[in-house]
Amino acid sequence: MKRLLTLCLCIILCFQFSACSTKTQSNSESIKKSISKHIGIDISAGVQKQYNDDHGGFLGDGTTYAEYCFENNDLLEQIKNNDKWEAFPLTSNLHTVVYGGEYFDTELNTMVNMAPHISDEEGEAILPEIKNGYYYFYDRHSENLDDRYDDSELLSRYSVNYTLAIYDCDTNILYFFAMDT
Repeated sequence: MKRLLTLCLCIILCFQFSACSTKTQSNSESIKKSISKHIGIDISAGVQKQYNDDHGGFLGDGTTYAEYCFENNDLLEQIKNNDKWEAFPLTSNLHTVVYGGEYFDTELNTMVNMAPHISDEEGEAILPEIKNGYYYFYDRHSENLDDRYDDSELLSRYSVNYTLAIYDCDTNILYFFAMDT
């Protein structure tokens, strides 16, 4: 009787663990589908290195950060065939957002020092300096549909809502970042 009870308990635990594993896999796949939809390329072949989403603040404020590794150049071919992706270098505004630095604030008529948006707990930039890559920028704050891919007004606002993806051609790593304030 004890053996039968132990066997049943083991079977139940196996189902529980496999259900958790399936849920995690399913969640990871839905995240990939969501990111793919946002940036216009299929990232399903990528291996997730990191993922953090702290949205849920007041009115959905927060940031999403993800890193995906790719084994070959299939993603690069997709990027090259998508007219919304741009070759490096980053624009000065996007470079400031990613790595921090100074920019000219037209309203204050002065130079402003800004920490990177994509940073660790100490405020240091997370992304390595990328020399060879492509980027995708989508401004969800802009009311003009023609300006959705233009970052020229990004640093002149008190709130920002944007998506930025960067693909490092030398390491085959895709960095995804979304910010809502």
